[in-house]
Amino acid sequence: MQRQRWQGQLADDPEPLIRAHRPPSLSGLVNAARFRQIAAERIDQDGSAVESAVLALQPVAGLRAEQTLQQLRIRRQGDLACVYRGQVRLFLFGCRRDAVEQALGNLFRLPWRELFDGYQRLAEYDIAAMNPSGSDPDVELLPEAPVALPAVAPVREAPAVVAPKPLRLGDTA
Repeated sequence: MQRQRWQGQLADDPEPLIRAHRPPSLSGLVNAARFRQIAAERIDQDGSAVESAVLALQPVAGLRAEQTLQQLRIRRQGDLACVYRGQVRLFLFGCRRDAVEQALGNLFRLPWRELFDGYQRLAEYDIAAMNPSGSDPDVELLPEAPVALPAVAPVREAPAVVAPKPLRLGDTA
């Protein structure tokens, strides 16, 4: 390594490159509009400087996206999650293609394959197409769980209190 010389060109202003390698200051669960804004900015800004993953995960039958979020543990700065149209969307800053499944294994307490029917990598146009109808998916009304009314127990009279009777060994009851 000694006596090696850098042959490439240095950037006139290194600050944009430094900023591109910093994760977003926000992390965790955000609403769909904020997710779209941050993911689109980072994908546009980064270009090829930092590879990040934007994923859509479809919960397995019988689970809602909101239920799967209970198993999500986001620990890295810049990683974001949101619920959008019944899917969990993840933005994983600095996550290469070959590390996506390992990252998913680290993000969920349970094995992610038990929670989701796989994942789909989203492209820039998929992010831009989020919420095209103008409806706010964050306010989607979930079907209310049927409220079970407590069963009315028949009224019973309290049993009569019987005074204890002393017993002795050898007595017949």
